[in-house]
Amino acid sequence: MKVGTKRAKRLGFIGVGAMGLPMMANLVRAGFAVRACDVDPARLAAAVAAGAEAAASPREAATAREAVLLSLPDARAVEAVVFGPGGIAEALPGSPRAPDPGAGPRLTVIDLTSSRAETSRRVGALLAGAGGAFLEAPVSGGVGGARKGTLSIMVAGDPAVMEAERDVLSAIGTSIRHAGPLGHANLVKALNNLVSTANLLIAAEAVLIAARAGLSVGRFAEAAQATLGASDALGRKLLDNLLRRAGTSRFRLPLLYKDLSYATELAAETKAGDVVSGLAREVVAEALARFGEDGIGLQAAHALEAWEADGPGALPPV
Repeated sequence: MKVGTKRAKRLGFIGVGAMGLPMMANLVRAGFAVRACDVDPARLAAAVAAGAEAAASPREAATAREAVLLSLPDARAVEAVVFGPGGIAEALPGSPRAPDPGAGPRLTVIDLTSSRAETSRRVGALLAGAGGAFLEAPVSGGVGGARKGTLSIMVAGDPAVMEAERDVLSAIGTSIRHAGPLGHANLVKALNNLVSTANLLIAAEAVLIAARAGLSVGRFAEAAQATLGASDALGRKLLDNLLRRAGTSRFRLPLLYKDLSYATELAAETKAGDVVSGLAREVVAEALARFGEDGIGLQAAHALEAWEADGPGALPPV
């Protein structure tokens, strides 16, 4: 979008934390007029410094906006921001608390949170009843992808609404895929993180075995990456983050545990079995108990701790 050729689309952005702030900043750089909201004054100040206008509440962030994006910790936070006091629901046409009831543009809420299918359906029903629209759009790619604007975005909801908001989505991501009706994008996200975690845990064990057997870890990884054993966990997550110290993988353990819990609940509901998924969740739960809220996903791999215990001198060349 080029400012000056037409009026910049007016957006709200709620939740400007580690992921939200760089996504919001990319929207500002793309020419959108953004009004930001966050419970943390320091984060809100950072958003203003990045070019946003400050809002005192989700209601204010959504007032007279064409779209509002959410980047929140979990489904409970989404419910609070939408339905709670001072929430988005109060800004919708027809609400007695709307600044100008019955007026204002059609509102689309784009939820970038890794949330729950039932929450998305509930919010979607509210928006539809008020003449608005809802897109469930969890993202993958980490803080690095958020900064670069190269996130993968899994979108659920009306495909026509997705196309109408493609200019917004394209400012924060490069892969935008429609996953189906509301609820399906969060299912895809949870299962994606399940696969990613299982890959990480087994790749870490394989690398530890290679190191203790005296193999060049780099040569092992290169060989494996040219076979059916290839995985991003073995390449980018392990080699870049641990050996080359060049990675940026900082996915926090509480968020990972949340996604794996959702995946294992789905396994139980569908009677699909949870032999591997349940084990992955247990390992992450143990890591969360040990490393706390600020722990990162890489710390869930037990093999990495044994590797560190061997001492830096025990590591073979990459």
